[in-house]
Amino acid sequence: MKKLLITFGALIILTSCGYSSEEECRLKEMQKCNDAATCESQVWSYCDAEFPAEKTWDIYKKAPKWWVEIEVDSYELKIKPNGQRRETVKVCLKKNWSLGNGRCGSLYIGPYAAYPNGRNWVSQKDGRDWFHEYINADGDGLKENTKVVVTKKVEVGFFRYYVVGTLFLILKILAVGFVIGILAMFFSGEIKTEDEVGDEEIEEEDDLDELAGLLISGGDEQKAQLESMTKNEIKEWADAYGFNVSSSLSKAEMIEKFIKEAEEME
Repeated sequence: MKKLLITFGALIILTSCGYSSEEECRLKEMQKCNDAATCESQVWSYCDAEFPAEKTWDIYKKAPKWWVEIEVDSYELKIKPNGQRRETVKVCLKKNWSLGNGRCGSLYIGPYAAYPNGRNWVSQKDGRDWFHEYINADGDGLKENTKVVVTKKVEVGFFRYYVVGTLFLILKILAVGFVIGILAMFFSGEIKTEDEVGDEEIEEEDDLDELAGLLISGGDEQKAQLESMTKNEIKEWADAYGFNVSSSLSKAEMIEKFIKEAEEME
């Protein structure tokens, strides 16, 4: 008797659903439908209940622009679905090279779409089209500098929504900060043009020529300049003039040797 009850219970469990996935459930149940047009929504509801999904969050990812068709007639813009994909898309119009999303509208593309012939967004207050600033002067198309961005809604889990999303946000902030820093450096003069760099190089050459003349001129200015240098700098200038000044000497001895060699050169 106990074995019979166990076997009967197992049969109930197997026959109650018997599908390994929600996709298999929809496929098999749709095959049972005599009229797919009226049965499809019931199949989706049934399989959704049999395979309850984990909590998800919605994000929007880039989609092909040809998924939708944009028509403008008499200063009214209409967005029409181009095919049946069972997707919720967001269509945004913005100016080229502008920040932000611009003006956006959402549209469901599917067999039971609320707007199968397209949808327009006309304000009930003033009758103006939601996208009026992107419509050309003739009212029959978009302005030349208008960019169309189409994205589709995607359900993601906790990790993708919060962790990966936060990392992307941090990267965007760093990228914006980097660009702002570059612009600030440019306008503050820290980033120099080729002409400015060339002028500075000429000034440096003039300063070196003046220093070179001072180091062999003799007198107090020569000695004061040598005393302001390090031993390595004195050695470099001595080598440049071909003076026999050893770096093993003390700084005072090097200066004395340098002045003596300069006097002999004259």
